[in-house]
Amino acid sequence: MKLSRRPTSGCPCSGQALALAIAFALESVAAPALASSPLDRLRYQEFPELEGKRVSRVLLFGNNHTRDVVLLREMRTEEGAPFVGENLWRDWERLVDLGIFAEVEVEAVPSEDEVLVVVSVYERPRWFVAPIVDYDIDGGDLTVGYRLRFRNFDGLNRRIRSKGQIGEKDRLSFSWESPWLGRHRQPLSLDLRLELPRPDLDELRTSSVGVATTRFLGDYKKVRKGVGAFGRLDILDRDGTHPEGPVHQLSPVIGLSYFRDKRNVRVDPTRGTLFSTGTALVSGWTTDEISYWRSTIDGRAFLRVWKGTVLAGRATTVLSTGEIPDYRRLGIGGGGSVRGQPTDVETGNNLARASLEWRFPILGQRRYLLRIPFVPQRISNFDLRIDGEIFVDAGTAWDDSVGFRSARVRTGAGVGLRVFVPVVELARFELAFDPSGSPSLYLREGNII
Repeated sequence: MKLSRRPTSGCPCSGQALALAIAFALESVAAPALASSPLDRLRYQEFPELEGKRVSRVLLFGNNHTRDVVLLREMRTEEGAPFVGENLWRDWERLVDLGIFAEVEVEAVPSEDEVLVVVSVYERPRWFVAPIVDYDIDGGDLTVGYRLRFRNFDGLNRRIRSKGQIGEKDRLSFSWESPWLGRHRQPLSLDLRLELPRPDLDELRTSSVGVATTRFLGDYKKVRKGVGAFGRLDILDRDGTHPEGPVHQLSPVIGLSYFRDKRNVRVDPTRGTLFSTGTALVSGWTTDEISYWRSTIDGRAFLRVWKGTVLAGRATTVLSTGEIPDYRRLGIGGGGSVRGQPTDVETGNNLARASLEWRFPILGQRRYLLRIPFVPQRISNFDLRIDGEIFVDAGTAWDDSVGFRSARVRTGAGVGLRVFVPVVELARFELAFDPSGSPSLYLREGNII
């Protein structure tokens, strides 16, 4: 446990207020091994007697590894500024949304004629490694590998991910992401993906290296909106034994995007909207077969309905124009698209897709203290929460205006579990059905909506 490293000289905090703050932090951090977490999106407390008074100090407890600046730069509540109760709860949401704390508590107490703000956190494990084992009963294919992740490894919430697998296709990936560049809230990410050649396969192999960044517009603490830019170099390769002929290409991709994010949190929103749009130019250095624009419009909305249940919806349209080879066509179907339908059941140069989910709580947030090798006991904790979902998806793909009029709409529906765990954040176990009743089972990370 530690206090903020900010200077304490001249702090007008009374001894009684400081003792109350410390007692509050001790009670929060020293929670039992199995306890209900305070991460309840519905909780909100007003501080009418403190509104408008000067914030004398912000105290931080429990961030043994995470640097103070990671918390303070997310908060609207600042030392020397007037206290606003609603801002403190928005700060709570933003700290929860960092994904690096198993518990977050905020409190405000009077200190003479001023306000003392207390933030108490309990850190999650910083790394995660797991094996990959996948066996296809129908094809008899075995895939093995690993998945490795570091979150907040340097105390500044930077992330490293790596994944390798050997099986039907041999792949290796590595990515690095920083949410800030110096003192600027400007995420930067680097990504490398390799698809290794196999002598017994003549399918298309795609490797890439890319960089992306986002520049926020205005005060991102109030409304997250900004412009993004990315660049990527794709390396495409296919042997001449393939029926459609060989492919050996270097294909640069550059693009711009705009987004406006009014969701209360990122991983598990219960209210707000997200709108994004972007366009990318894809070309070929070694061939004129590739030269096209691809634009995306995406909208999501979240509404808390009743007793913790949430209605979530999403609609996406992707439009392309130019010279597009067959292997660059878009597809719908599968666990990341229209669930219940086969992967790429419909393909085309353009697509439209929509999803609707009803989410409901099953198991509230729980925290378990586990001994993890090479990880200090104070952060060897594992928090878990499980929600259920009922979903329906629909989508179609087409090549041109003539094809749009005759495009077939594919649908799927099903049920699933949404499991919230550290580092991975969200894992989905879903059982989906097509209109004929044929089932498909998925294990995926992250949200579709």
